[in-house]
Amino acid sequence: MSQYKFIEDALRKEAPYIIEELRQELKAQKHIASGKLYNGFKDTIQVGSDSISLLITNDTPYMWLVNDGKSGGVQAGYQAFSDLPKRR
Repeated sequence: MSQYKFIEDALRKEAPYIIEELRQELKAQKHIASGKLYNGFKDTIQVGSDSISLLITNDTPYMWLVNDGKSGGVQAGYQAFSDLPKRR
């Protein structure tokens, strides 16, 4: 039996609450379309010889794009915008 059994049990009990908080954040940000990201969270407990970890993961490929946002690929300075009326 693991020396971390008490902690492991506590983490297993807490994982659904953490996942629900992540889901609530997606709702607040209005990032629910297909539901794949919302329903894609998984929890895993990793027990090592001297450590224990709770991992909350999501295999949805666009998770970090939703989380971090997308930076634009085009950057234009003031001059480019001020020249627009001249070009039209």
